[in-house]
Amino acid sequence: MGDCDRIQNTVRLVIEADEDAVRVEVEQPTMANEVRVVEPRLDVPERIGGFGLRLVEEVADAWGYEAGPPGRVWCEFRR
Repeated sequence: MGDCDRIQNTVRLVIEADEDAVRVEVEQPTMANEVRVVEPRLDVPERIGGFGLRLVEEVADAWGYEAGPPGRVWCEFRR
């Protein structure tokens, strides 16, 4: 695997906190277009998914995305 391949496969997690909130960002080198909550996929056991943003939407005080690149999905939790 070359350096370019490693960069394309890198996901970066950033967590910041202050007195008011905790912010979590997940950054990927590619675009993050049209990020949205979807219905969970349960019909194909090898491709079960669709739970991540549904969970974030339920527990976070706010969430969103920046299309990028790099693409970022973020969420915030008030203290």
